[in-house]
Amino acid sequence: MTVLSVVLSALAFLCFAFCSKSYYRQLAGQPRPVSAFWLLQLGAWLLLLASLWPLLQRWPFEIALVTWLGLISLSALIVAAVVNYAWPLFALLWRVVARLGGVFPGRH
Repeated sequence: MTVLSVVLSALAFLCFAFCSKSYYRQLAGQPRPVSAFWLLQLGAWLLLLASLWPLLQRWPFEIALVTWLGLISLSALIVAAVVNYAWPLFALLWRVVARLGGVFPGRH
């Protein structure tokens, strides 16, 4: 359950990163429309909230909340490192997610 929480929060932070105009242009190959920004923001926040749910199933609210805060910090650091220091890996990861989900725009 903890791994699921980390994966969901990492996906949320990937969505937050993709909200940036420059990252969006590099990955999608086109300017970011305003609607994409709001949809990605909404999706990211929903994924962050969803990442709390597995922890609430395992622990009481107080412990789950503290654990969640620690795990989203870890996820944010992982995503920041991947986006800034391993750009080709990030681009590949995003394209795989875009193909599997068919939800996010990207070059296929």
